[in-house]
Amino acid sequence: MREIINLQLEDIIEDNMGNYSQYVLLSRAIPSIEDGLKPVHRRILYTMHKNKIYGLTKSMRVEGAVTTYHPHGGSYPAMVGMTQTDTQFNQPITGKGNFAQHTSRDIQAGAPRYTEVKLSEFGKYLLADVDRKGVSFIPNYDGTETMPEFLPIKFPNLLTQNSKGIGVGMASNIYSFNLEELCDAMEKYIRTGEKTLLYPDLPTGGYIVKDDEAMESIQNTGRGAFTIVGKAEIDGNNIIISEIPFDTTREVIIEAIIDNHKKGKLKEVKSVHDITGNATMGIQVELKRGSDAEDVLKRIHTLTPLTLKHSFNMVTLSQGLPKLMGVYDILDGWIEWRKSVIKKGIQYKVEKIVAELNVLKGFGIIIQGNNLDEIITLVRNVKGDELLTKVMERFQLNKEQADYVINMQLKNINKDYIAKRLEQIQGMRKDKADLIEIWKSEELLNEEVISGFMEAKQKYGHKRKSEIKEIDLKATQAQVSKIVEDYSCSLTVTKDGYAYKSRRLGVDDIKLKDGDEVTFTIDKASNRGELLLFDNASKSAYKIKLDDIKETTSKNSLGVYIKSLTDGNDFSMPAYLDENVKYYLMQFDDRKTALIDARSFDTNTARKQVKNALSKKANLLEVLTIVDNCTVSVESDFKTVEFCTVDEIAKSKGSQGRFVNKTGKKWIGNKLIK
Repeated sequence: MREIINLQLEDIIEDNMGNYSQYVLLSRAIPSIEDGLKPVHRRILYTMHKNKIYGLTKSMRVEGAVTTYHPHGGSYPAMVGMTQTDTQFNQPITGKGNFAQHTSRDIQAGAPRYTEVKLSEFGKYLLADVDRKGVSFIPNYDGTETMPEFLPIKFPNLLTQNSKGIGVGMASNIYSFNLEELCDAMEKYIRTGEKTLLYPDLPTGGYIVKDDEAMESIQNTGRGAFTIVGKAEIDGNNIIISEIPFDTTREVIIEAIIDNHKKGKLKEVKSVHDITGNATMGIQVELKRGSDAEDVLKRIHTLTPLTLKHSFNMVTLSQGLPKLMGVYDILDGWIEWRKSVIKKGIQYKVEKIVAELNVLKGFGIIIQGNNLDEIITLVRNVKGDELLTKVMERFQLNKEQADYVINMQLKNINKDYIAKRLEQIQGMRKDKADLIEIWKSEELLNEEVISGFMEAKQKYGHKRKSEIKEIDLKATQAQVSKIVEDYSCSLTVTKDGYAYKSRRLGVDDIKLKDGDEVTFTIDKASNRGELLLFDNASKSAYKIKLDDIKETTSKNSLGVYIKSLTDGNDFSMPAYLDENVKYYLMQFDDRKTALIDARSFDTNTARKQVKNALSKKANLLEVLTIVDNCTVSVESDFKTVEFCTVDEIAKSKGSQGRFVNKTGKKWIGNKLIK
């Protein structure tokens, strides 16, 4: 008789989602501190190593072979990224055919049946010691094969790769550091404990804006942002853009230039062309005669993604668990792991030496006892297992020794061979002693670690491509902001996602669709301000410049559909941002309230989406825009709490805030009394 088990539906969903979340984070989305790879990249490389893909082979064939280890569908997109020269500095795979470009949105990679791949020299280097027992092997998904848990890479690969991963409730975003600078800093750190301040270095080049405070935050906490500016030069009446920020594309920049030209913000632009060739990348902006090219270039930097702010969120798998780590926390973890790899390798080598010494000892017993003739007679006259037994009993040998003697070829039984083999014993004993000494000495282990990554530096190091430069972005932003007409207006946003901006219409004058209602309004906004739209799903905010919202002049107009300005993304819960806004008061569904510094959303770049804008631990219920210090009432079904901005310390975006309702009861309904 079958047993009936009663379970709550929410418990089943919670258990299944928990298992799924764990699986995505540990097996797909987050790179490991040990070899810096996600599982799919590790499986691709090991497949190519095991199948000896050293010559160009159809990508489709390699992709098929990878399924032995990787059960999550096609691995070809990951393979494409591993071949692109503008994605990573060192490519583990060499490709033939069209593998697209990181700097292009519209150029797509050819299908795997048309392209070919092979392991590059760098890829071979990553796999060089994989069969020498330095790392553990684990079963594949169906238990039919084994694969390395990690690749025994000799340098902290995690910090030299550009890696992004989005799991369930957790994301990782790591940008590459320069291999030479990283190795030099690591050597100094191991020898002296001194930490060198490191800046990212990206394969698409550009200028990284010097900001030691931001870099220290990244180095110490694993979180922080840096700004990268594309490189351009003025050639007569043309602006030639030769390097663009990582993670944007030529098409996006060109479209932004055209869009701003139509709005009158770049009216001096005559034409813009993508002049990228096989070896170089470029965008040509032709200006009208008499234009101030330097001024136009400053505006292009500010109005387009030619200037971008990138955020680090260095979540990595450390000892199998996701963890936010700073640069030197990662190095500490990697160094300890690397020592364990070296120790396992030493153990493997010592075991081989011990086994070799064992058989040579048996060989010495036979030779030194002048028993060769008797051995030859036994081999000729006794067969099968009986021969092994007789040799073991007659000469007091163990099984391994007896096997070696019996299987020794007669042609090797001469004085020179015998002398050479016996001479090896002393050298092997010394090698064994040296290896054991390294095993026991922390100092010698450190030297082995240093030797490994300095070898990588010598072979695959490169000069910095993203030059570090002091740039006054605020001055440029202020200059460009003068282009936008400054006037006071009202701003209204509705539940269905329509925005109304007007100099003369009030909230009672606008036309609403049937069933729609006003959810947000501000009477005195500046046309130079921005509309912030928060999203609980992505924990992001989307910034729309009010100047980009067409003015509503007629009472019969339905305003502007916001989704048309957010690249199709769904966002809700509006707020307003300009230089006068001081704080946002955010209320979350876990009974916490946060006072957020408005300046943490003032990114001064062309990027519209602001990531990590909300607490990841709860959903936003309501947001209040605060222009000056005040006291706000936070009301629940049980009590009303006065929340004074003067008494609170404003936090940065993403903060979860503090408990305001301390009744211990879950809020059923709550609101900010404005």
